[in-house]
Amino acid sequence: MLQCSATIRGYSPGTDHVRDLEDANATASLVLWSTIRSHKVMEDYSRRNFYEHPSISAVIARHLAANHTKPDSTLENHVRKLEEALAQHTRKFDSLESRIARLEQKNDITPRRGGEPRRTGV
Repeated sequence: MLQCSATIRGYSPGTDHVRDLEDANATASLVLWSTIRSHKVMEDYSRRNFYEHPSISAVIARHLAANHTKPDSTLENHVRKLEEALAQHTRKFDSLESRIARLEQKNDITPRRGGEPRRTGV
């Protein structure tokens, strides 16, 4: 046990190798250290109700900033924009209908319902 605790104290968190094939005590002490450390971290998260923990609250703050609803995107503004687009398309449609009527009149074409237009002056 003394050898394990000495190895734990000498462990640096930046080390990438967890398993030492030549030293079973070092491997066991690292597993023990990481287990104890994970319990301490989970206790800290639980004590702060997860979302109040600094590492979690930063993630939540980034999420809220990335998904923030713009003040302009209320339902009333969205409906107003749709109504403006509808009015614009209606004006465009009316102008196209007027243009078609003028062209039909100019070319002496009488529109028929449900079929091809009929030339009246042929």
